[in-house]
Amino acid sequence: MTDLHIYTEGDLQRGLGHLTRCSAYATIWAQQHGNVRWVVDGDHTARNMLHDGHIEWRTWQDKPVTERQDALAIVDSYSATLPVLHSIADNYRRVVYLDDTFRLPYPAGLVVHAAPGEPQPVAGEAEWLWGPAWQPLRPAFWNIPKRTHVAERVGRILILMGGTDLHNLTPRMVELARAVYPNAEIHAVIGPQPQQNIAGCITHRELNDRQIALLMCESDVAISAAGQATFELARCSLPTVLIAIADNQAQQYSEWSKTLAFRPAGWWSETYLDLKVQRQLEALREQGTREKAASIGALIVDGLGALRILNWMMGNEH
Repeated sequence: MTDLHIYTEGDLQRGLGHLTRCSAYATIWAQQHGNVRWVVDGDHTARNMLHDGHIEWRTWQDKPVTERQDALAIVDSYSATLPVLHSIADNYRRVVYLDDTFRLPYPAGLVVHAAPGEPQPVAGEAEWLWGPAWQPLRPAFWNIPKRTHVAERVGRILILMGGTDLHNLTPRMVELARAVYPNAEIHAVIGPQPQQNIAGCITHRELNDRQIALLMCESDVAISAAGQATFELARCSLPTVLIAIADNQAQQYSEWSKTLAFRPAGWWSETYLDLKVQRQLEALREQGTREKAASIGALIVDGLGALRILNWMMGNEH
């Protein structure tokens, strides 16, 4: 089977979302007995997350590929220059680019823009694929059982403020959740960086995809940043209060907020964020509201995005 090369980035400042979604491609490729080589610009947090396989650690985003590669490539980057992308397109058999922000007029290949919303006019030579059906999810999310029961009362709340929680929102969200649901069991997923203990909740650090999926499936409500976790939350039919914490989340926050699967609370820096989070949590108190949200999420994300791209890269129609 043809080798797959993944060009990406991730660290405490930029987050770890690129590594998370690229790992879905790496897993499904390895399951087909293909070799995967990573080229990653990352720090120690990225190294802790990616510790298996052939990984080349370096800054690559401004260094063109100059040798022909008998391989396929995936590029997931907010900083790779257009000349570098052209050099990858010229030297690989096929290329997939992951895009969240309509960042560039991509060269020949396939662009996956998985955020919800209508297709938009784009420049460049690449073909574009639109919508959550193309989002790569990690293996634990490929076959999630349908949520057949929504609890009468909110008994468990899950908080996910991104892999690095740059704005230290987790303790604040725990307090807000506790104020609205004083008897609920609150779980917070935190990143690999050292943190003080967070009072009033059960904390989880460096979970794998199976553990994250189990937490999502066993929770009644979530508070989440509007990053890659939104697709996993939708897949698990978990009603979620959504907060935008970075500029590259603008479209995902806007479009997910139009669905009843998510309830928008605003941007992390807004003056009245706490009040809006509490109001949205209160709105999810009603069992019927949560039932409606749960029924929508899994219809939007079916977990097969990585497999669809595998078929394209192997020359099959998508």
